[in-house]
Amino acid sequence: MLARALVHDPDTLIFDEPTAGLDLAASFDYLARIRNLSTAGKNIVLVTHLLNEIPPDIGRVILLRAGEVIADGPKDAILTEENLRITYGVEAKITRVDGYYLASPAND
Repeated sequence: MLARALVHDPDTLIFDEPTAGLDLAASFDYLARIRNLSTAGKNIVLVTHLLNEIPPDIGRVILLRAGEVIADGPKDAILTEENLRITYGVEAKITRVDGYYLASPAND
């Protein structure tokens, strides 16, 4: 489907849960392709529940809960443990690795 979308050389690509159903290797490959498109100048709109799917190059993040915008702005300011608690209703710890954000259960 990605190849079909790229045939028309669009300026913007929209991805909705792009790695759903993929194993780890295929997921990493697909995310690398999205990142390459971003660095090549394509606008990327990415809908995901998984923080690790957000390429380091994406700068703006919008968090939604039940159709309501919880937070909108620069990734570093928006992807906080407090905002994840509000958005998902769980305590989570955020770890940053090589520009990627990872969420894990918070230690009690």
